[in-house]
Amino acid sequence: MIAASLGCDSPLTSSDGGPRADAGPPGDAGLPRDTGPLPDIGPIDAFLPASLAIVTPRNGDLVLETAVVDIATPMPVDTIEVAVMGEAMPRCTLASPATRCLVHLDPRAAGSVTIVATARRGGAEAGRAEVTLTKESAFTDECPIGDAACVNDLAMRGEAAGWVGVRYENMDGLHASLDTAPYTGTTRIENGDALSGSNPGRRMADMTAGILLGNASVAVTSSCCFSVPRISLDLPAISERFRENKLWWYPEHRDHGYEDFYFASTVTVGISQGSSGSEIDELNKLMLSLGALRPDARMRLETEGQIWSALQYASRRTRVAGDQTYLETAAHPNAIADAENRVDMIQMARAFRSDRLPPVARVSVNSEDFMPAEQRLTTPESIARIWSDTATTHVITASAMPSVDTSGRPLTYHWVVLRARGAVDVETTDAGRSATITIRRHAEETLILNGQPRRTSLGVVALFVHNGLYFSPPAFITSFTADPSRPAPDDNNLD
Repeated sequence: MIAASLGCDSPLTSSDGGPRADAGPPGDAGLPRDTGPLPDIGPIDAFLPASLAIVTPRNGDLVLETAVVDIATPMPVDTIEVAVMGEAMPRCTLASPATRCLVHLDPRAAGSVTIVATARRGGAEAGRAEVTLTKESAFTDECPIGDAACVNDLAMRGEAAGWVGVRYENMDGLHASLDTAPYTGTTRIENGDALSGSNPGRRMADMTAGILLGNASVAVTSSCCFSVPRISLDLPAISERFRENKLWWYPEHRDHGYEDFYFASTVTVGISQGSSGSEIDELNKLMLSLGALRPDARMRLETEGQIWSALQYASRRTRVAGDQTYLETAAHPNAIADAENRVDMIQMARAFRSDRLPPVARVSVNSEDFMPAEQRLTTPESIARIWSDTATTHVITASAMPSVDTSGRPLTYHWVVLRARGAVDVETTDAGRSATITIRRHAEETLILNGQPRRTSLGVVALFVHNGLYFSPPAFITSFTADPSRPAPDDNNLD
């Protein structure tokens, strides 16, 4: 029997009758009610069943880790229980109008799994439906020690893409440089100017097509302290280059200690927990995962400009036990700490295929009442707003329609409040394609990030999309109530 856990995009209860940990405060996922839960499979009248039905997934569908289960019922019911066949207790109990559950399965299991939905009215069974899915692992078992020699062997046999055509750029005068010798075929770019990494993205060389991974282990310390991403990066340009398969890394150096000083969250620039050299471990894992990609997967990702989106997903997802935890606050700090996920990253990347890739979450703003001066960053991956007025509430209406899947698989949309949960409400329409986000002025709070308590004034809503196989890396909408221009003190060093 395949092990499973389950979360729901709605208020729900656990099998023991108590509140679920992912039902919102004080739990971990902060999932909003979806007022339009049915997937995009045509007009409702076209598929409204005569009795309880699991609309998606369908019999025989492939699942790797999470099944997004959408249920339709034409009759009034009190609750709908969703269970994995063979388990004694339901894993989710939905109360009307909720009709969606996220069934999280063992990511490394393979075989088949049957999901059962049971409607109850007045304590009696009022309907039953089930679906049997084909379960495959989200990982391979190759390269069990996570070494470059294994990836090179795969590349020599034509089973992995390797690193031909990949560029590594050092932008700190070799202060903290990646050893590229193990990554056969990699082209090195060594910039002698230790400040050359202060603002990439608009340089002529940055416009060159191809895959690039770079780093600059530098920070502003004269007035102590600003990391490069917080003070000098052209983040819109970095976002554009990210969609052209380029990714640069920097240390947070005092910006993510006892207090998190970042005014935005984004996956388009890498930020490591710590100071000089702290990013090298992440560069190595990303290079190994990049080289391990199957040739067809790399070609598809490179063509679509999604190399680093897919590998940023692999990096974040493999830091936690499963998809359920991936949708929680702890999985998405603004600076990435070292983790023992090298083997898992390689093995997840090896499981990617040209028609089985993570989707990409992107957001746009339909309307808002933040003033132009408060609109600090607007990219498809990150919408960052700061409070500079005396308003007590702001409202943003955002769209998830820019989100994409390379294979054209239908997407489901999952908006999650990661920070300032007590001050942020999310109401979705059009099956999650649109969200109205109401943000009340939020006080500083303390959260456990990278295993340590850190103060933060950042409110965070994350959009994840799911294509039936994978979740995406998050796209963020953030609200910052502190002064974004404050230098971090030199003693803001928790790690």
